[in-house]
Amino acid sequence: MMVDRNYWLDLFTPQTWNEFLKAGSSVSGFRESCWSAVQKIQEGDYLLCYLTGISRWVGVLEVTSKKSFKDSKPI
Repeated sequence: MMVDRNYWLDLFTPQTWNEFLKAGSSVSGFRESCWSAVQKIQEGDYLLCYLTGISRWVGVLEVTSKKSFKDSKPI
């Protein structure tokens, strides 16, 4: 069975990538200005992780939950 999935760009700086890894690599954050796009991300989609400043692809994450949420607490 073919599954429709979308691919999204997930940008990290070296600092935010390290913070993401140290926090368990299970939740990715996006800027407030991206909220309307984030709400379109669905379970089964992929986040293509790109490290800015170094210009490298560093990972692919599969979305495992349909629920997006806002949280202003730092990691």
